[in-house]
Amino acid sequence: MAQLSELKAAAEVRRSERHRREQQESEELRQILAQIEEFERREADIEEQHRISMKKERARGEILRRQTVEVKFQQLARILDSLHETQESIVDWQQEADAKDLATDAKNKEEALEKEQKTELSKINEKIVTRTTDMETKLDAEFAVRTAKEHKIENDYEEQLKEYWADKDGAEEEIESAMLSLRQRMDQGYQLWQEWKTGELDTYRTKLQDELTIREELMYSAKHRLRGRYEEMEAELARRIVAERRWMMEVFAERKVLLATAEAAEMVGDADSLFGIDLDASRPGTPDNIGTAV
Repeated sequence: MAQLSELKAAAEVRRSERHRREQQESEELRQILAQIEEFERREADIEEQHRISMKKERARGEILRRQTVEVKFQQLARILDSLHETQESIVDWQQEADAKDLATDAKNKEEALEKEQKTELSKINEKIVTRTTDMETKLDAEFAVRTAKEHKIENDYEEQLKEYWADKDGAEEEIESAMLSLRQRMDQGYQLWQEWKTGELDTYRTKLQDELTIREELMYSAKHRLRGRYEEMEAELARRIVAERRWMMEVFAERKVLLATAEAAEMVGDADSLFGIDLDASRPGTPDNIGTAV
């Protein structure tokens, strides 16, 4: 009986010891599992922190890249504006030079034509004076011949009268009366000749003046044609200036569009890295119970 009690007591002791060991093993296993879980959680947290850090770094890199792109294109925009100003200045200078050259050429051509026509008119007027003088000289020469003939006629007539009235009473009075009548007729003839001469000279001058008038009209037409040609050239230059400036403005605008398009394309880059991340957010805190598992 006592032996049975000892066996039961021994069995109870072994059962208690086994239960204690099982509880100890269970506690050790729980602690091991808790440590494993904590380790995995810490590893996951470290991995998440690394992922967030990488994402932040990627976002910072993208922001820096975009800032660099922005600065670069700002510089390019300033360079382009400077280029446009230079090109516009060159175009303005060239257009002003073309307009000045055209105006100078027109002035020189008009002055040359004016000088040429003035010289020609001077020669024509000299020719008119010369021809009129020659005509008057010719008529005066003809009159001199006629006058000489009339003097001869007068002398011959006087001799005839003297012969006829020789030794007759009142001869001197008769001769004087006859000679007076002859001289009056000759004076009338001279007056008629002077009127004829004046008419001839006037007709000749009118003819020469008509030729001068025709030539002056032709000269005026030449001036008008020259002025009209340069006015047309000035109008064409004005149209070309407007077209060149319109084309230049279109080119400038197209360049700016191309530059903006290029900037937008470079700005796209890694756009996804800028979304879903707060660069100013604090890192997740470390759990208070890390490393404190029993």
